[in-house]
Amino acid sequence: MINRISKYLLMLLIGLSTLSLYGQEKHRAYLKLNYLKDFKNNKNLIVELKTRIDGKFRQVENATINFYKVSESTKLLGSLKTNKNGIANFVLENNKENDTLGVAAFMAEYEGCDTLKSKESEVEVKDLDLKIELKVIDSVKTIIANASAMEEGVEKPISEIEISFFVQRLYSLLPLGKSELEDGKCSIEFPDDLPGDPEGNVTIYAKIIDNDEYGNVEQRANINWGIPVTLVPDTYNPFLGGKYISFIFISIILTILVVFGVNKLIKKRKND
Repeated sequence: MINRISKYLLMLLIGLSTLSLYGQEKHRAYLKLNYLKDFKNNKNLIVELKTRIDGKFRQVENATINFYKVSESTKLLGSLKTNKNGIANFVLENNKENDTLGVAAFMAEYEGCDTLKSKESEVEVKDLDLKIELKVIDSVKTIIANASAMEEGVEKPISEIEISFFVQRLYSLLPLGKSELEDGKCSIEFPDDLPGDPEGNVTIYAKIIDNDEYGNVEQRANINWGIPVTLVPDTYNPFLGGKYISFIFISIILTILVVFGVNKLIKKRKND
């Protein structure tokens, strides 16, 4: 009799735990698919996967994302897992993914798990060819962007698309300005007061950002238009007596010592 009651209780507990598992509400998944044609002319499908927990967005790591080419028959291109930032970057091996009209459609799919719902995201893009020219025109350093796209098998210049220009800095890109394409071309002036490396070399970027037709497209070029800058250790190493940094470094050390001494004195008085 006791064994039978124990068996029923065990079955009841298993049933309740199963119901609680199925009754657990899954979190919503946020999936964003972007297209990027980079400066190496690689075509990338970039996915960001995140969820919202306790009012805060959290990146979803190690989640499997399936990438598809969407046409009359959907074709699986491959799968990737998201990194610690919730990002998966799928490089299209075949650069001729566009159809005869120059348009390609792609889809990213997350199938979900015990705690997250499934989610899909699609993007449709036209292939665009972006190039940079760097010329000195009437003593003015000029950055020129050229853009064209295939339409019905014919390459045509693009208009009314905004190009953003940047120069590479140590940890980020510094905006230089924006210009709108007209008959496949636009340009801006490069400033004369930007530092470069010891030879004056700088890296310049032209970008189309989040365009509805062409997605993200970028191109870059190097040239010695910057002011040559050589880092001398004495100017930035506090241990070698830099002109200003050494003073700041010593001030920080003195401040830490003063704060430490005051805190120690306060604790001593409290103990007394």
